[in-house]
Amino acid sequence: MTRILLTLTALALLGKSELHAQHFRQIGSRQAGMAYAGVALNDIWAYHNNPGMLGFLKEGGAGVYYENRFFLREFQYQGLVFAQPIKKGTISFGGQYSGTEVYSTSRAGMGYALALSERLSMGVQINYMNVRQPSYYGTKHGISGEFGLGVKITDKWTFAAAINNLTRAKLAEYQNERFETIFRAGTLYELSKRVFISTELEKHIAFPLRVKVGIEYHPAEPFYVRAGASSQPSSVALGFGYAFKNLRFDVASNYVQPMGFHTAASLNFLFPTRRKE
Repeated sequence: MTRILLTLTALALLGKSELHAQHFRQIGSRQAGMAYAGVALNDIWAYHNNPGMLGFLKEGGAGVYYENRFFLREFQYQGLVFAQPIKKGTISFGGQYSGTEVYSTSRAGMGYALALSERLSMGVQINYMNVRQPSYYGTKHGISGEFGLGVKITDKWTFAAAINNLTRAKLAEYQNERFETIFRAGTLYELSKRVFISTELEKHIAFPLRVKVGIEYHPAEPFYVRAGASSQPSSVALGFGYAFKNLRFDVASNYVQPMGFHTAASLNFLFPTRRKE
């Protein structure tokens, strides 16, 4: 009973601005360490953030992710990803799951991205989405289409945009309820070879605009330090990364007002082969 009351309190305090992501999560501890300002990041976790950036990917890889919010089992998230550059483009697969045996959401699919030039990349993705609810509500599912793009304006400046659930998949007939549609756009600017700033605007179709900003600093091999902040709701983030040969481990923590902390960790394995230019 105590856990139920805590969960209900969390839901009430978080409000709609936090809960709209119940069926779609930005995944990746690197992104989490920058307050999820990751729409323009080029790594394997772009599968869950912007499939269009995968066309620029040079090395393939696979990864796993875990996140817990407010130390409640009901707010845990798991994710995985696989992305591999091929002769023409990049193929990718991924999935994510959150919740418990009482209520849970899941999403799994595949994507393809292609760099149309050295400056422009586009990607598409198809996902199966499922919402498991108590028996009197029933299980809901749908198919969604995703689209993303990345534009290298200069060698140091990248613009990116993505939209999930472009197809507006329906969740229920009652009140024409649908899986959420979210549009995100942002930029990444390299201040130097060791520092970049990432910004992002996120607009859920039914909720206020979110503003996010993050920074990554690479002081020395093999360490990375990250920080970020976002609005709606207000949050601050801090993250660290460690890279050793083909392995990369990232951890992050977000403090969200007024509820408390998110903690996240991901482990990546990069394949030794690179895309042939």
